[in-house]
Amino acid sequence: MIGGVIVGGGSSQVLVRAIGPALADFGVSGSLEDPTLELRDKDGVIITQNDDWKDTQESQIRRRVFPRRMIANRPFSRP
Repeated sequence: MIGGVIVGGGSSQVLVRAIGPALADFGVSGSLEDPTLELRDKDGVIITQNDDWKDTQESQIRRRVFPRRMIANRPFSRP
């Protein structure tokens, strides 16, 4: 799946998650067993990537001001 975000001028915070198998709870079948995320710039160069959450990332996200409803009350770890 390819998603996109355009941020014009200044900076913005965006939370992106690859939920994978937990999507079955929402009636989605055929999801990826072990999804990965890549963030690329406008030229396609990878800026950062992630394959599996780490404990430090969970605490960083929980400290942010993202409303709980934005993360659909899903746990931050793989099932």
